[in-house]
Amino acid sequence: MGEATMENCCVCGRWRRWRLAQLLQRCPLLFSWPPEQRAAVLFGQLARLGLTAAEAARCFVQQPVTAGVASFEPATPALAGLLTGGSKAGSGKSGEQLLGDLLRKQPSALVLLCSHQATLQQRISNLVQRYGPHWEQDNKEAVIVTAVQGQNWALLNSHPEHLLSLEAMLQQEVGQQPGDGARLLASILQHQALTATCSAPVMQQRARALVAPALLAAIAALQQLLPWQPTAAEVVQRFATYPAINGPERLIGRLLFLQQEGLLPLLVADKRAARQQWRQRRRLPSNRRVQGEPLFMSLRDTAVLPTAKLCTLLAEAEAAQLKQPPVIDSSVAERYCAFMAQLPQLPAYQQLLAAGQAESRRLAALLPPELRSDAVEQEDAEEM
Repeated sequence: MGEATMENCCVCGRWRRWRLAQLLQRCPLLFSWPPEQRAAVLFGQLARLGLTAAEAARCFVQQPVTAGVASFEPATPALAGLLTGGSKAGSGKSGEQLLGDLLRKQPSALVLLCSHQATLQQRISNLVQRYGPHWEQDNKEAVIVTAVQGQNWALLNSHPEHLLSLEAMLQQEVGQQPGDGARLLASILQHQALTATCSAPVMQQRARALVAPALLAAIAALQQLLPWQPTAAEVVQRFATYPAINGPERLIGRLLFLQQEGLLPLLVADKRAARQQWRQRRRLPSNRRVQGEPLFMSLRDTAVLPTAKLCTLLAEAEAAQLKQPPVIDSSVAERYCAFMAQLPQLPAYQQLLAAGQAESRRLAALLPPELRSDAVEQEDAEEM
């Protein structure tokens, strides 16, 4: 297939020649048929969803296997219907336009358009019927759409049998009552849907990791110190990944430092919502920042930011509390470094670590016999 033919199939004024070469290199399957039988057809269908030629090509580059289907139209109604039913009212967009937006943000989601319509509808129905009863939100499809739009499109590519295997594993590893596996997986699907696409052995390893004392100490710290007082289940479901980012000890130390500095109340579950609530209580415009507004922080800020950026943020928060203009001040960084240096000797830290060790032993006792020795060995290794 000549380059001139490719350019006729993929017309875009700002599309550079190297983009065409990249598409041919990454997705030669697309050009294995005459253009009127494959490339022109598929590009045309994506154009009707609102994608430019460059945006459509990006999808094929990320998912070359999608060029193997003759048409995307069979799967389009099921996906468009889901996005329409699960999206907020008033957007003014059709299901096809919402599908185009999804592909624009997540080009690899193009693989969903290779599914049979009946298969997609079966997977959507399975999610709603089996896990929907555990979701507090009335619109069950909205939970799925939120997960799919949050970089977790692969949820719709998960077989019901795979989800059942994850259920059984969770029930065996951490379940204490019948149905705990389904309830926990439902929460995972709602808050961390990408986790549910991993294999059962990987999920099993993550469940085993819950018996690590330091991690459990961090979970205890989150439960005790976060101002909105989440339950242990909510911490595990929504925030258990944060202690693993830079180590649970650092997260515990940062939370305790915020407590010492009197900044813990500024830690909120949702910064945008907290700002809007603060403004509404004072009858201020909710769509723009106003003078004297607190500098709210998220748990992600606390867990992920490098030390220098975190200390700068804390200095700004202190200045906002004192209603002073922010200044470059190294005192916060000095206090933070001194605090973290003496962290292992602090009674509050030792109490949290002891709570984590006690919970580790409790969970280890609940594990099946074949896993119990591994958990004990892991705890012993961490204490050495």
